[in-house]
Amino acid sequence: PGCFRQVYEALKPGGMFCGYEWCMTDAYDSKNEEHNLIKHEIEAGDSLPDLLSTHEINKALEKAGFEIVDAFDVAETAPQGGNDVPWY
Repeated sequence: PGCFRQVYEALKPGGMFCGYEWCMTDAYDSKNEEHNLIKHEIEAGDSLPDLLSTHEINKALEKAGFEIVDAFDVAETAPQGGNDVPWY
């Protein structure tokens, strides 16, 4: 999230930033061992740091100076057609 400030400062006045961030949704339960294992495997498999919640990412963007125009979970907007999309 610290990189968001650098992105904000690099933008020209009136510029926009579009990002795609790995986040933990509200469905993630930090007390659930299976959820934690899946989270860890995503982080390790994709060389990611600790995955933050969508709320934490939005706060970090706002703290960096961004106005959030739109934010959504891609899994909720993906075509379903028999393809069940899990919380992760």
